[in-house]
Amino acid sequence: MIFTVITNNYVALKDLFLNGKDYQAKVLFRNTIELTELCISILGNEDFYNFFKKQNNVDEPSKNFQTLKYDGIKRTSNNIIKEIKKLPSNNIDDELWNEYTKMRDEYYDDTSKHIHSNFFNLISNSHVSLIDDYELGLSDEVIHNFNGLINENTKKNIDDLILYDSISFMILIILIIENHKLSFGKLDYKNDYLTIFSAYNWELLKYRKKNMTNNK
Repeated sequence: MIFTVITNNYVALKDLFLNGKDYQAKVLFRNTIELTELCISILGNEDFYNFFKKQNNVDEPSKNFQTLKYDGIKRTSNNIIKEIKKLPSNNIDDELWNEYTKMRDEYYDDTSKHIHSNFFNLISNSHVSLIDDYELGLSDEVIHNFNGLINENTKKNIDDLILYDSISFMILIILIIENHKLSFGKLDYKNDYLTIFSAYNWELLKYRKKNMTNNK
């Protein structure tokens, strides 16, 4: 269920970034970080999963299950990453895991500023500088960003999304294989559900390489 929502998030993120709606994409990116860290916590801690699905026995269906705060989810996912570092099969340098948590926190803080009112982010996303184009001479021109414009920040925003997805996806796969003893050979058709949301980011990566580098 969570993978389905994450997949749809990445579909929407792709469409938003490729249509120059960076602000709106960052709002959705924040939710994607929360859901991905929730996935890590569920796959790595069964007690956390049982708590997450525990019913409150109230009459209102929308309030019948736990609503978790991100800080609690992050504490659990951080502990799981510490356990991954101890795995005998782990051949990844500690630096990568440290960089992942640092990167995740920076992305979450940044995207949170797009959720809550922030004067600077509103200014910088309502009027944007276009990508350098020497023929048109627009490199120093600021354009009113009505209906979305691919701008000088779009490349970095796409890169951030791809980087977060690639490492977090690796963590999910490690947990699926190590904790739940499921190799790709045993997943059969269900491996589509494990890989599809990353495929959308590969499309973004191809677009970024093709279009962004041509405008250097």
